[in-house]
Amino acid sequence: MLIWRNMGLNKKNFQRFVSKEATKIDTGFISDVIHKIKNGLGGIGGFAALIDRDMQENDPNKRLIKSIQDGVKKVNEIAITLMMIVRDLEPNMERIELKSFFKEIRIPKEYTNSGRGYIIKPEINNGSIKISADPDFLQKMILYMIRFIEKVEAKVDRIFVDVVNKKRCCVEFYVSEKDESVNLDENLSRLIKSSEPLEARLYLGVAEKLVKLFNGDIYFESSRKGDKRFIIRFNCRSV
Repeated sequence: MLIWRNMGLNKKNFQRFVSKEATKIDTGFISDVIHKIKNGLGGIGGFAALIDRDMQENDPNKRLIKSIQDGVKKVNEIAITLMMIVRDLEPNMERIELKSFFKEIRIPKEYTNSGRGYIIKPEINNGSIKISADPDFLQKMILYMIRFIEKVEAKVDRIFVDVVNKKRCCVEFYVSEKDESVNLDENLSRLIKSSEPLEARLYLGVAEKLVKLFNGDIYFESSRKGDKRFIIRFNCRSV
């Protein structure tokens, strides 16, 4: 669950918001539906590519084909995210050195609202410690968290990584609003009440599922000074 601190948000409501439908829906049925959607998208995308290939470069209708291809890509990404939520996940544990693993985090342009990718170099405490974790799931956990942060119109200013008592990992995302017109606390409150934007809920759902694999939680802290951060804490074992 996402745990709220120093905010006027109802934690119990958010718990119901995240997990209510997930406990009632047949995940096998959802998987079948997603596969059918992806197959249909593949046909649409392939047909659009054929039309695009036969067009002249200066054909004004090319932009329409580009819009179709962009739409297919967006819906396909939602389908992939849904699959991450409904399918069973089994961690494949490996030895990971924090300093090497978190040397830098590359955020693809597709993951941002601005359409521009960027690189974050996390600050690491106890970087020489080696932990037991699934590197693929750990990377996805971080990236889906960043995608969620982007969708609630915030930006990641810095990331801090630490291991507490050699058994509890902590990843802190220090964030700020995209611009002066954005209020992150209000955006999060709106997400709880309306589930909008949809992509934000999906990305948070995937991040939470991955965190839960390691008996962890996601926190949000907003201080009176205006400092805001999302915190992921999960079990890890130093090796």
